[in-house]
Amino acid sequence: MGITFGGISSGLPVNQIIDSIIAAERIPLLSLEQKIQRTQQKKTAVDQVRTRVNSFKTSLNQFTSKSVLDENLFNAKIATSSDDASVGVTATEKGAAQSFSLKVNKLATSTSATSLDYVGAAAAGATRLSDIKNVSFSSGNFTVFTNGTANTINVDTANDTIDDVLGRLTALNGISGASIDAEGKISLTADTPGTVQMGSASDSTNFLRLTKLNTAQEDLITGVRTAQLPLSTVDSTANVSTAGAGFKTAVTAGSTFKINGASFDTTGKSLENMVKEINDNAASGVSATYNSTTNRLQLNAKETGQIGIQLEDTTGNFLNAVGLMSGTNSLASQTLGLNAEVELNGNLLYSVGNKLTEDVSGLTGVTLDLKNTTAGNVAINVGRDTKRLSNALKDIVDQYNNVVNIIDQETKAVTGRLGANNSIRGFRNNIRQLMSSSVNGATTYNSLSLVGIGTANSGGLSATATMSFDSTKFFDALAKNPADIEALFTGADGIFTRMQTLVDQSVKTSGVNSEAGLFQSINNSFDSSIKRYNENISRGEDRLARRRTQLQRQYAASDSLIAQYQSQGQAITGLSNQLSNNNRR
Repeated sequence: MGITFGGISSGLPVNQIIDSIIAAERIPLLSLEQKIQRTQQKKTAVDQVRTRVNSFKTSLNQFTSKSVLDENLFNAKIATSSDDASVGVTATEKGAAQSFSLKVNKLATSTSATSLDYVGAAAAGATRLSDIKNVSFSSGNFTVFTNGTANTINVDTANDTIDDVLGRLTALNGISGASIDAEGKISLTADTPGTVQMGSASDSTNFLRLTKLNTAQEDLITGVRTAQLPLSTVDSTANVSTAGAGFKTAVTAGSTFKINGASFDTTGKSLENMVKEINDNAASGVSATYNSTTNRLQLNAKETGQIGIQLEDTTGNFLNAVGLMSGTNSLASQTLGLNAEVELNGNLLYSVGNKLTEDVSGLTGVTLDLKNTTAGNVAINVGRDTKRLSNALKDIVDQYNNVVNIIDQETKAVTGRLGANNSIRGFRNNIRQLMSSSVNGATTYNSLSLVGIGTANSGGLSATATMSFDSTKFFDALAKNPADIEALFTGADGIFTRMQTLVDQSVKTSGVNSEAGLFQSINNSFDSSIKRYNENISRGEDRLARRRTQLQRQYAASDSLIAQYQSQGQAITGLSNQLSNNNRR
């Protein structure tokens, strides 16, 4: 390559000359950088091979895992129901292949306890609407039709009592009376049955809806209609032991009680608080609700079956006050749940729950989920899960082929990133040889090729050798000799058992108490090479830096010497010129 000359003293492009020299001497370092790049590419290829081997390991693990939680896929079962909406069914590997019928006569239900009487005191005629806390009346107007004539009744919740509103109703032509009874139920009497209609679309108050007058049925003989649900003065946000709670029966201060052995204390708490505490306490075994419309407290057992809820007032009278107990009788308020009743192959069975496990049904490994009663028999079938087993074996074959294919691709002598890597090709040959080997402990079927898993071509260990899976051939062999099949795959000398050991070792990473596996060892070797290359490059760069400094000094000295020569030459030329001038004179 040409160099353009021209400089200050020497006329030479000193910096360009030095750069060219350094560039020439840096060529060995460029070679090292290219080696690093190629080694990084090899590491990437090894990682990709290891990824596929890990996938192969995972597929093998479906068969070879020793965890008690894992199923034996050769014994995996699938269960079906002819009416899954009514009876669901699942089966474990312990379930026997079988068919049976099931008829569901009754589903199991939960026990409930409901207040024997109203929790809150009944509202009276003198009760202000705003003092009725279990509902919230709104001010406005509602319409009453008498003999077809619309009449508007005004409601002022801030000032009106129940009697105020009832008096306005009684004053209407066509209505002979309106009153509230001792239970808090409102009644209205028409002069002539069938001539009074309650409410219209234009009503702006909820009085009729909350008092249930709009849904009360009229006696067409007497003309009387009575709301079925009562109005109460209960306040579920007030302390249960205070008058402000509005309970029908006063709660003794400091009352304590138990539900199924779980303890509760009412001190300083409202009815809402008590309901929440019961629901938050899992040990109580119940869920609680207070229905402000029916004015009753209800407990619902979380478990199904004909089982009572244990109730006890330990101090005070809370449970008696809310009507869940009558004295010491805790069953008085309870409607016991039902046990499930089924006919299994015509034989009656009972269960406290709607999940029938083997301890109830006697069907080992089978669980029945009752969802609805049935008019007739539901057909249940339990059999081998051939689809799951087939998919698992196909996955192993696919993952094995993926490993072989990528190794063949990456270890080609010219185009493969790993070249003819003997270690990785040796691993490929080992797994292929193992897949083609025979096992001890099996009699009829002692190799994979005999049960539908074989190589697609032949030609020695160096040949491309992907495998295929013939499910028909496999299941035919499994039906004839299942013991041989398990021994072949997962016995002590089984193909998958030995393969798992080989694969597990190959993908191990280095640790305190373990050695690195094949792929980690190869990459560790590559890392050592990259480290050595980088160290050599670093030393080379240091040497070139020193070389550059040396060249700069040498050229600077040369340039200085040339400058001196130039100065001396100029001085001599000047003296010569002066002598010539003197001679001419």
